[in-house]
Amino acid sequence: MQMISEYIRNLAVFLIFTSFINIILPSNKYEPYINLVLGIILIFVITTPLVGIITTIGGGSGDFFSDAALQYDRAVMAQRIDDAGQAQIDAILATYTQSLTEQLTRIVENHGFTLHHAEFSIDTQDSFGEILSMYVTISEDEMPPSFIRIDPVRIGIGINTRGEATQAEIAESPRIISLKNIISDFYNLSEDNIYIIKQ
Repeated sequence: MQMISEYIRNLAVFLIFTSFINIILPSNKYEPYINLVLGIILIFVITTPLVGIITTIGGGSGDFFSDAALQYDRAVMAQRIDDAGQAQIDAILATYTQSLTEQLTRIVENHGFTLHHAEFSIDTQDSFGEILSMYVTISEDEMPPSFIRIDPVRIGIGINTRGEATQAEIAESPRIISLKNIISDFYNLSEDNIYIIKQ
């Protein structure tokens, strides 16, 4: 009840103030501009308490401008937290990818190849950190004398475990097939998701 009486009192004071301004104006020259400004102020005087009442009913503080500023601050803070979270995830993935590359370099070198480039597709959702696929570019070192040169095996388009057509390596030597098997076992990754390109 006190809120309603205060609302009516503020409205009455403003209307009296408006009448007083119109009386003391020296000429009608500025009257349209002053009425425009007073009309805008009247709109704020009428709507601000109503917005406060609606906001209070909706769980706000009753101060429309403070609530709007608070909502904006919350949105900005949430965005900063998301950005910081994404930056941390990117940093973790960069470190993880570097470790995987170093590990893969040792595996490849132990089998007589040189690793030139490794690219990993890593799950960032449900199974965070799980390797989904890898693309590896290698070159063959000098073949040790204990190895016997065998003509490359020609493999065409095949079907992977998900029933999708895949383009297998055009020419995979037994050493590359052996390397692919070792990588598959080490990382628990299907051979269909390991792509080795020999330079």
